Amino acid sequence: MALGQEGNLYGTTWNGGSTACYVGCGTVFKLAPAGGGTWTETIPHYWANSGQTPDASIVVWHDGLLYGTSEFFGAANDGTVFTITPKIQDTTCA
Repeated sequence: MALGQEGNLYGTTWNGGSTACYVGCGTVFKLAPAGGGTWTETIPHYWANSGQTPDASIVVWHDGLLYGTSEFFGAANDGTVFTITPKIQDTTCA
């Protein structure tokens, strides 16, 4: 997990999100402090295509963008480095 500049926590899941993969293609999730010791979970990004599974933690860079890696996808299906702007894409996938 990574701590964003605004106090949110970001992380990845190997499964979940899109149903294009058997158990989902993976997500980036955000936990925002809601007060009183509770947190609100949202999904800023999920992969809609098979093989894009994230396989490591997210890094929040000083530019505010989220960076991570995927196990598959990219040239020869050997993995990629990705960048995501932390905004809400779809809160219905989890």
